[in-house]
Amino acid sequence: MIFESKWRYLFPGYTCIQMISFFRKCCAFKFFFWIILKSNFVYAQKTQDQAAHKLLVERSALWDKAKIASKDLELAQHYIDKAGESKEDILLAQKYCSEALKTSREKNLLLQTIRGYTIQAQIKREKGDQKSGNQFADLAVSQASKITDPATLASVYFEKSSYYEISNDADLKTKIKFYELACNHLKKCNPNTLKLADALKYLGDLYGLNRGKDAAALACLFESLAIYKANHYKQLHDIYDLIGYDLARMERRREGLKYTLMAVRTAEELRDSSMTVCTIYNRLSYAYNNLNQDAKATAAMEKAVMYARHNRQNSMADLLTSNLAVTYIHLKQYDRALELTQKALAAGPEDPKIRLLFKIDQVRIYTAMGKLKSASLAYRNAQQLSSAAVHSVIIQELMCEAGIKLFMSLKNYKKVDSLINNYRGINAKTGNFMAMAHAEQYAYQSDSLQQRFKEAFFHHQAYTRLNDSLVNRNHDKETAALQLQFETEKKDRDIALKAKDIQMLTKQADLKNADLRNQTLIRNLSMLAVAMLLGLSVMIYSRYRLKRRAISELEAQKKEINAQNEFLRQLVTEREWLVKEVHHRVKNNLQIVVSLLNSQSGFTDNVLAKELIRESKNRINSISIIHQRLYQTEDMIGVDMAQYIRELVEITSCSFGVEGIINFTLELIPLTLDVSQAVPVGLILNEALTNAVKYATLPDRQPSIRIVLSKNENLVNLTVADNGNGLPEHIDLKKPNSLGLILMSGLSKQLGGCLLYQNKKGLELSLEFKRSKLLGEPLIKMPERKKEVFA
Repeated sequence: MIFESKWRYLFPGYTCIQMISFFRKCCAFKFFFWIILKSNFVYAQKTQDQAAHKLLVERSALWDKAKIASKDLELAQHYIDKAGESKEDILLAQKYCSEALKTSREKNLLLQTIRGYTIQAQIKREKGDQKSGNQFADLAVSQASKITDPATLASVYFEKSSYYEISNDADLKTKIKFYELACNHLKKCNPNTLKLADALKYLGDLYGLNRGKDAAALACLFESLAIYKANHYKQLHDIYDLIGYDLARMERRREGLKYTLMAVRTAEELRDSSMTVCTIYNRLSYAYNNLNQDAKATAAMEKAVMYARHNRQNSMADLLTSNLAVTYIHLKQYDRALELTQKALAAGPEDPKIRLLFKIDQVRIYTAMGKLKSASLAYRNAQQLSSAAVHSVIIQELMCEAGIKLFMSLKNYKKVDSLINNYRGINAKTGNFMAMAHAEQYAYQSDSLQQRFKEAFFHHQAYTRLNDSLVNRNHDKETAALQLQFETEKKDRDIALKAKDIQMLTKQADLKNADLRNQTLIRNLSMLAVAMLLGLSVMIYSRYRLKRRAISELEAQKKEINAQNEFLRQLVTEREWLVKEVHHRVKNNLQIVVSLLNSQSGFTDNVLAKELIRESKNRINSISIIHQRLYQTEDMIGVDMAQYIRELVEITSCSFGVEGIINFTLELIPLTLDVSQAVPVGLILNEALTNAVKYATLPDRQPSIRIVLSKNENLVNLTVADNGNGLPEHIDLKKPNSLGLILMSGLSKQLGGCLLYQNKKGLELSLEFKRSKLLGEPLIKMPERKKEVFA
């Protein structure tokens, strides 16, 4: 009895014997459906990590231990290179790499052993164990000469190069050596790929850090840029920036400025706000400074400081603030520069080098302002900070220059001559040709002030000779640049032709693979169709026999159900008339309120009061239309939002008298909402239209308002956009001070939705909420929205 009652509960109208008979006849399909469920389960697992699953499947089909070791290394590399890797990924990488190394050593597989050492080094480095990682990298490098596989050699040298610092000159040279080897091997195995372009870009950056390698850096960067363009890569702002900076250092200033501006334009198009943009604006300021365009240099440096603060890189922001103070000095805005350095020092930068730079800036500012006492005090403070630690050559140069100008103003020529000698000594180490010319210029000025005209004439000649030599060097560099550009363009054409050939071969391979996949798919679908037809035939026959037995019972039940349906139909009809009467009376009452507001508006001359009354009337009308739509429809399931929005737009247009002035563009889909959602949506739309009509009208453009009603599955989106000035910056949306904004915020919370404001060539308001299911209505996909334009 228990068994019988359970089956009757699950399948009403069928006996236990009938169900047992049915399942006996369908048992042939159990295996078929089990196969389908099993395949779906496997597919779900594959979608979680398709690449790892594919490698595991391939590994399970192998018997040769050498091939298994190679596949284990591929799995280890997959997990260590996985984006957003976790501790579990690193453990899996360690597991597969250890198994591969064990097999490789047992079988004397040299290539797999070297690859295993390289991946093991990468795993140790990822864990933060630099020492162990370097030891494994050394093991790989020591045996690299015994193999010829370019991909393995490239990975070995890339890994080894990562253990050398760029701050140390000896380490930098070694790092460049290994990176050059890696790039040469990468060109053999992965030519004209984004991976090679990234590697060449980084190599060019390393060359730029090494003095005397500017030409090699530029050649690498141009080659990388050509590969990026051949692969249609869009994010080129960082390589444009590196090229521009290298050109500026080579005294090719205008050409460098061109590439730096290209970097700025590309970053703005991509809406990048990372520290890369900060670096670009810093170098743009450097380029403008070299061209003596101080105002533009200042504007670029201000943006660099802004992006550094935005990314919370306070140390970099402090350093750039010091550079910004220097640009203010060049513009002779001494008060502004002094205020900037005082605020920065008051904030207390942690790095003593930054504090020293600000003190040096203050020495230059006070000297330029003629406040020599304050300048002397700042110079003593800078000396105290400078003696506390060893500083870079650039800071030493800045310190000497600031001291020379200060003591020259104080007429302490003995100190000036001492500082000039120090300045020459620093320049001799750096080989800075322009700084050598400045040293001779300072010596000429000092001798002239001391009336040592013979020495002054000698230093002036030296300054002129150095300056002319600098001009000649620039000319030689420009000639070399033209040659480099010609060779680069030729290489670009060769790369483009090779890329086209590779692309054509890739397309042919893709077509063959697609053809094979189609044939396999057709065969599988044919087998599935035959199985489904067989199953369908059996099920139809079974259902036919069951239906014959149930016909007699159904006929008796049909008469009873028809009688009950007729009774329910009468009840529903009565309910609908009552509800329509309620909506009709609510609509009439709301119209009475509107009439009272109209009457009240006639008794006042206050413009603000009339505006408030008109807004209140529009809000009431937005509710009244809903009730009017409800009692005028037949089914009364909900409110047709497309028709409702059209009526609300017409009423708002008439209320403000903007017919023919504002173009209304409506993109609406057929959508029905429950009255509990239609009322707050109507009020929000009314407020948005009112604000758009009031504030989006500008004298220099044709005003337009765009309303979009769309739906994605069960989410409804309402967008109202205008082409006005947008939302003022002083308005705090978290604490709105106007009734309209408060209403819209409260109504969106009532809907459980999200309300967004965006300035996009005007104000765009977007409301998104979950649609409530109407009575007796399944949620289905809505058709595409229809676009209408009203003037």
